Formats: sequence, C-alpha cells, structure tokens
Amino acid sequence: MATLRRDGRDPAEMLSEGTVGSVLNDLQPLVLSRHPELSICLDRLRRAGAFAASLSGSGSSIFGLFREEPDAEAAASGGEWGDVRTTTCRFVSKSQYWARMGVSPPEDAPGIP
Repeated sequence: MATLRRDGRDPAEMLSEGTVGSVLNDLQPLVLSRHPELSICLDRLRRAGAFAASLSGSGSSIFGLFREEPDAEAAASGGEWGDVRTTTCRFVSKSQYWARMGVSPPEDAPGIP
C-alpha cells in the first residue's frame, strides 16, 4: 500500500508547504522486478518534476506528486505517454471529501478533522 507519511497532518497543507515526508509502497520492488516497463513511467514523472512517484497498491496505477498544478498538468499532457491514460487530481482533507460527497461522515470514521 502506498502511504504518505504525514505525521497526522493534512496532505494538502503539506503539499502547499512542500513538507511532504516520504511515499512508500512495500510491493513496488517486487512489481517493478516483474514489470520493468513501469519503471519507465516512474522515471518520466520524476523527470517531469514530480518530487515523489510511486505505484498505487499493486501497480494498477502510478502517481507523481508535484508542488504546482501547472507542472502536473504539463507532465500529464506530455507527448511521451503514448497510449497510457493520464489525469491530474489534488488532495482534499477528509472533511472536504465528505462535504463534496454531500453526506455526513460515518460516526465510526477515524480521524475526521
């Protein structure tokens, strides 16, 4: 599982400050050894300016973290991706997520700020 080490802080806040810790995925070495072509995508993200790039879960998707939205947009629209589908997104806090979904969080939802 890819995790953003954030010491209990909101990832969006940390991204805006440029103080993200580390991105780790325990499966990444194994997946990359079996599918070395995925390393090419990770390298492209880093060359495009991502300060972190990793597999999501078991490698069904790959992501890069950028400090500025225009950098992410430029990386996603770059011509080197061929038939690889790209998209951009941004972090939201848990409370923003629930508000955008238009529902209240479950009472047992952990860590709702």
